[in-house]
Amino acid sequence: MSAIKKIQLTILTFSTLVLTSWVNAACVNIAESVPNSRLLNNADGTISDTATGLMWKQCSEGQAADTQCSGNTSSHNWQAALQRASSLNASGGFAGHRDWRLPNVKELRSIVEPACHTPAINNERFPNTASIEYWTSTISIDNTSNAWRVEFGNGESN
Repeated sequence: MSAIKKIQLTILTFSTLVLTSWVNAACVNIAESVPNSRLLNNADGTISDTATGLMWKQCSEGQAADTQCSGNTSSHNWQAALQRASSLNASGGFAGHRDWRLPNVKELRSIVEPACHTPAINNERFPNTASIEYWTSTISIDNTSNAWRVEFGNGESN
C-alpha cells in the first residue's frame, strides 16, 4: 500500500434535485478503463486508485457509508461543497483521515468510466453513484466565480 499517496478526495454533488432512486449503470462490451483491479476497496468506506495514487470516499456525501451507499446524495452549491470538506476534516475526518478535499477536474475525470453510462463510473466500487454533476475545485478561467463539474450520467465535464 506504500504506492498510494496520502491524498484523500471527497465526492460532493451539485444537483438541486431530490433523488429518490438510482438507475443501474449500463455498460458496453469494451475494455474498462477503470476496472476493479485498479480500484482497491480498503474496507473502511474508501477506495484507493493504484493508477493515480488517490484515495476516494466510496459513497457520495449524504449517503450512508455502508456497502451499498444507501440513501440520497446531499446537494451543495460550490462554496458549500468546498466548505464541506473542511468541516469533515475539522469534525474528526473520515476513515482515519483528516485531509479530505474537493478533487480538481482532472482528478475527478480519472474515475469516469467511459464504458458505462448512467452512471459513468465503476458502479461496483462506487455503488449508487448518482447520474448528476459533481463539483470540482477547478475554477473556470472565464469566470472565477464558477467551477468545473463532472457529470456522471455521461462522463462529460462542464
